[in-house]
Amino acid sequence: MTELHTDERWLKHRRQVKDGESAIKSVKGMYNDPQRPAELYGFWQTEPFRLKLTENGKIPFNKYGNIEIFNGPLPKECCYVNLPKTVTICRRLDIEFVQAVVGFEKNRSGSYPITKGVVIFKSDYAKVKAESAKVEEIMDKRRAERETKVAKKAWK
Repeated sequence: MTELHTDERWLKHRRQVKDGESAIKSVKGMYNDPQRPAELYGFWQTEPFRLKLTENGKIPFNKYGNIEIFNGPLPKECCYVNLPKTVTICRRLDIEFVQAVVGFEKNRSGSYPITKGVVIFKSDYAKVKAESAKVEEIMDKRRAERETKVAKKAWK
């Protein structure tokens, strides 16, 4: 007897279905939908999960537009950055990025992704770090001005 799983379930085991493999079995009703079939694959049809750049050299992302960094190592050309306002900085500098999912949070109504930081190319890391330092300096200055304003108001 062997275990069969869907491609999503194999990802939880840090494995991916090999290209060109066809499902061993198709069952209905696995997704709380009797009409939607689930394709099942065996262990021998999988390989260790590895993220790779897309064919056109872009950072890979899933159908939701983010990247799950807990499933395996990032492509060697990329790095994970978790600095304040990173998404805003990458957009301002017109740097390619993909938001990173670091885990999932479960509650009564379902499971929700926890996104922290972004995945960028290593060549852009220095620019993002420098801009982040500038943004942090501006935020510290504004925080100090607010505290001074509150203190002066309390003094009156």
